[in-house]
Parts: sequence; structure tokens; C-alpha cells
Amino acid sequence: MKKNKPVILYTWCALLVTQGCVDQLDTKLNDYDELLVVEGGIHTGEGPYQIRLFRTSDTQLLIGKQDVFEQSAEVCISDDTGHTDTLKEVGNGWYETTTSMQGEIGRTYTLDIALGNGRSYRSSAEKLPPPVNFLDISTEFETSCEPLNVNQGHRIIAQVENTSADHYFKLEANGVRESFVLAEPGQSCVIQNRCWAVLNGLIANPLVKTNLGVNQPSYPVEVMFLPFDAKGRYFLNVEALALTQGAYQFWKSIEDQGNRSENIFVAPQNTIGGNITRLEDENEPVIGYFSAYSISSSRICIDRTFLQSCVGLPQPTATCSSTCVDIYAPATYDPPHPIEMCAS
Repeated sequence: MKKNKPVILYTWCALLVTQGCVDQLDTKLNDYDELLVVEGGIHTGEGPYQIRLFRTSDTQLLIGKQDVFEQSAEVCISDDTGHTDTLKEVGNGWYETTTSMQGEIGRTYTLDIALGNGRSYRSSAEKLPPPVNFLDISTEFETSCEPLNVNQGHRIIAQVENTSADHYFKLEANGVRESFVLAEPGQSCVIQNRCWAVLNGLIANPLVKTNLGVNQPSYPVEVMFLPFDAKGRYFLNVEALALTQGAYQFWKSIEDQGNRSENIFVAPQNTIGGNITRLEDENEPVIGYFSAYSISSSRICIDRTFLQSCVGLPQPTATCSSTCVDIYAPATYDPPHPIEMCAS
């Protein structure tokens, strides 16, 4: 069963620390000791869906204090047909759906939260948009071997189908990389020299796109640059999370802030909002965006077995107590399926 993707703020804490989004919220922090952070959403993939609640503050972020998880809250997701799912608490601030609620294109969803301290919050209603269609995923290998500018890797390009209606989406990527080790001499066990490293969150910062202003039937979007840092095959899965306009604007604001500066002391240039409001005090800032989104994906394999590098590539050694899956953790000895799509 596919768990809910922690998309709606899975990078939020890192963004707050490295990109100054606490400042950018323009939230009158002097009036509020801590801010509620809401993470999660509903989508077209299989449930259960998850929502996470915790509190943070600018002081906590600067001194490295741990965030406080919200416990014993009542969390509900409802749709425009009258169906409501009351989520169960599963630990560390996470709440999980308990019914067969399924994200459906065209349905509208709302999040309601009641905390143990009597405060209540509600999101705006989010209409789940249709998916974005990938026509093709291609790669372009680039290499520069200048002594002070060694840069080798594959640029990943997605060809996206245009639509008559405006569409907005956020790109994510994960992969499985064929990885190798050498057996350290003198080992008393059999060393398996190959495993498959599992790589998640390959797009570190938010990357959102739209077809606004595009007049062609399709258009290219650069997804990421994949460094050539090891031999072997690389199975890459690219996902487009189709967003509402409001969710797009939220993530675009964060993306723009990240492009401007990585210094939390740089003065903000605009305000990042969200779609969650405290019912008793609409001026209280709430961090996060409850989103309803559809998922589309495309998978490719890049065979780097016979590529030549202008610099030495790492070759770690394994022992009986430090195996291939230990060195590349998280990793597995089971190859991805279908491995035939990238036979070496």
C-alpha cells in the first residue's frame, strides 16, 4: 500500500533554516510564541493519507531546539459529497486516514483541526486538479573536465503536454542506483559486490512550473542535473504533482526565496502565505498548505556502465560487518523491476 507522500512541507524545516522563510512569512512573531505547522494533503494515489502537526518558532530554529509535536488533536478531511474521515494519531505529530477515502479529480477537500488547547483551524477548500501528462523524459550528457571546473552528468528534460486550461505542477524525483563495492582482503565471508541504493528527494528545493504563456502543443521542462559520480545503471522516477493555483503560488514563493538567498538574515522581499486559518483568530499565522493534488509519473533508466570520467570515481570497500547495503543505506540487493528496461 502506498503511503501518503509528505509533499506539502516535507522540506519545510530545512527551508526555514536555510532560506529565511520565517522572516518571509511576515507573521508578527512577537505576538505569537510558536507557530503551528501543517504538513500533508490528499492525492490520487493510494491511501492512507497523512497530516502532520507540530509547532515551531524563530527562536527554536535559531538555537536548534526541537519542534513540539501536536498530540491528541482532532484532525478531519472532508469532501464536497459530505464524506468525512477523522484521522487517527500514529505518533510524532502524524495523523492518518482510517477509511477508504480516495482522492478524486474534480472533488473538493477541506482540512479541519481541533487542538487540545481549544484552538481550531480550517483550510480553504481545494479542488483536486487533473494530472499533468509527460510525453517524454530525455537526458543530455554534459561534461567539463577543466581543472577547476569538473562537471559531469546528465541533464534530465521532461516534455510536458500543453492543455487549453492553465495548469500548475510541482516536480519531484526519486531513484534506484546500481552501486558497487570491492571486497576488503582477508574477509571470511562472501562479499556481494553489487546492491541498489534507494535515493529519495533528489530535487532538494521546491521546483514548480506552469503552462502560462506557452503556445506550443508541448514544452520542455528541466527537471534536474544528475551528477556522474558512479558507474552502473540509474533508474529515475520523475513525478508531477498537479496543484491548484493557490498551492502553486505558495511553493513558487518558497522557490523564489531560495533562489535569492540562503541566508536567514536577508530581509524578505515578499510574503509567503498558506491556506489554513485559525477560526478564533484569523490574524494568527499558520505555516503550511493543505493541498489536493493528482500524481503523474514517468520512469527512465540511464546506463552509465561504459561512461568515462575525467576524475577518479569512488570505489568503497566492504567487509563482513560493513556490506554493500550498509555502505549505501538505504539500499537493497533486489534489483528494480523491470530491470530489462535498462539491460547492461
